[in-house]
Amino acid sequence: MKPAPVHLWTPPYCGEIDLIIKSDGTWVHEGVVIRRQKLIELFSSILTLGSDREFYLVSPHEKVRIKVEHHPFVIQKIDIEGEGSRQTVLLTTNEGETVAVGEGHLIQISLEGEFVTTAPTVHIRDGLVAQINRSVYYQLANLMVQKDDRIGLWSSGTFYCLQKAQ
Repeated sequence: MKPAPVHLWTPPYCGEIDLIIKSDGTWVHEGVVIRRQKLIELFSSILTLGSDREFYLVSPHEKVRIKVEHHPFVIQKIDIEGEGSRQTVLLTTNEGETVAVGEGHLIQISLEGEFVTTAPTVHIRDGLVAQINRSVYYQLANLMVQKDDRIGLWSSGTFYCLQKAQ
């Protein structure tokens, strides 16, 4: 589902609702897991990150705060179009939104010394970030190449460096 133009809407804040996005990407309302994928897709299309770093569902008529344990989305699927330096890496969230790795959709890996400190993430839209699940992370690792003294991957015609080669 295409994201709604929430940036154009300025509805009044109506309070908080008992809706939480768990760290595994599960949406829970009043303690009950939401199982209807179309409903999750609808909610994710109106999800926004406020200037206060809180998460909101926004419609033209109201704005409600929700809780997010870690990141609002989880990357669950990877597709590769093309090969080598001409490939495009496509990542799909648990809500069905797909982005091509590239400007505006960069992969971030937090390192402390030689060790990855958190799950890798990718920017989806408007400050909303997706955690990359383990199987996709391993598939991304298989795409890594060395170019000069850098390690990274090709996508959308550009080489994206993830870290310096040791």
